[in-house]
Amino acid sequence: MSVNSYLSNLSANLTLSTDENALVATSIAKIGTGISTYFGADVTEKFIFGSYDRGTILTRKADDQSGVDYMVVFDNSKNDKPVKYMEQLKAFAEIHYVQSEIYQTSPTVILNLNNIKFELVPAYCSHGVYFISDGAGGWVNTDPKASLAEISECDKKNNDMIKPVVRLIKHWNNEKNNREIFSYNIENKITTYMKFSYFSYSSYSEYVRHALTLLKSNRSNPEINYAIGCIDKALAFEKYGLSNAAEDEIAKAFPIVIAKKQKRKRA
Repeated sequence: MSVNSYLSNLSANLTLSTDENALVATSIAKIGTGISTYFGADVTEKFIFGSYDRGTILTRKADDQSGVDYMVVFDNSKNDKPVKYMEQLKAFAEIHYVQSEIYQTSPTVILNLNNIKFELVPAYCSHGVYFISDGAGGWVNTDPKASLAEISECDKKNNDMIKPVVRLIKHWNNEKNNREIFSYNIENKITTYMKFSYFSYSSYSEYVRHALTLLKSNRSNPEINYAIGCIDKALAFEKYGLSNAAEDEIAKAFPIVIAKKQKRKRA
């Protein structure tokens, strides 16, 4: 198998399976119906956003911390603090999902359903601007759909290779970099630097190598240096017809997907 085929196959294996996507869709519908019934007019909008919406989420088989972000927009006409809506969302989850794992980690309420983690994010909207908890008791503005538009545009300009590369870098970060880089920062930096540029790259190895260089940011990072070295060595092996050695080398930085044991937690 070529280095490019290995990375392409690995990225495909990092995505949610058909069964996982079906479970997510069913759960989203049920959560939405439950929220509408429970809160009535107090909730003005509800929708998914984040890595699931952007197509860069990793399967729980590869990442036991992977989750679906679900924004619940409240009518905050009384200008209440986020904690009020956090408590209300937790109460809703405890009533409607008695058998499920539920816990609160500011600024979200975590709900585990069928091994799919949902992060319920309380928010409110004022004059078209959304606000979510800043994690310190107050509100901060956000644009939940801006990142989707940016990464979609960037992906289109780069032969539909950006989203797969983001998944590969996330996988490397989890497995080899001790999650040192926040998942969102990986997406944001890659998109920011690649959306205005046009590259003549034609392989995953070129895109992945470039993405790692972007994340390095002129800092000494032995794990990034090691991963770049693995790519270079794998390509060198491949050049000389040593396909098995090339695959072994690239797997040192980007290992095959091995199912994680699900960690259970309750507040």
